[in-house]
Amino acid sequence: MTGDRPLGRLVLVTGASGVDPHEVARALALRFDRAVHVDLEALQQLVVTGSVVMTDDPMASGPPPPDGVEQLFLRWLAGIAVAETYQRGGFDAVLSERVAGDLLDDLLDFVDPSPVHLVVLRDVADPTAEADADRRGLHLDPRPIPPDQVAATLVDRLDEALVRS
Repeated sequence: MTGDRPLGRLVLVTGASGVDPHEVARALALRFDRAVHVDLEALQQLVVTGSVVMTDDPMASGPPPPDGVEQLFLRWLAGIAVAETYQRGGFDAVLSERVAGDLLDDLLDFVDPSPVHLVVLRDVADPTAEADADRRGLHLDPRPIPPDQVAATLVDRLDEALVRS
């Protein structure tokens, strides 16, 4: 199916509350020759009944409901399946999701094949951001830079984002 095309890259753009990874991920995908943008949060809209929506910080109000975690993992698996399908076709796949901490580890565990380029958008002025920061991948503060300019920076620095999942 792929002919002589090499496997595309997989890029995960994530951000904490207050930072929108989706606009940056789309702008990044537009900078590649062949790319798709898979907004993992948008996949939750495919659930027409019985949806349990997780908050940006699901642990803030105690343990998340089991159905919420299950649906979160299902949407990640669905999005990764879409991304991998396009990768096999030679497309770069850019995933976007708001996720941090242990849940980021869970998401990275689902990624196969490795490697993945991990881009973490975070507010460096937030005093809690440094304490909570996972040091893997490339960390950028995208504010007040327009998403297209952040994407240009990412293209130039994508090698710094490479992690093995």
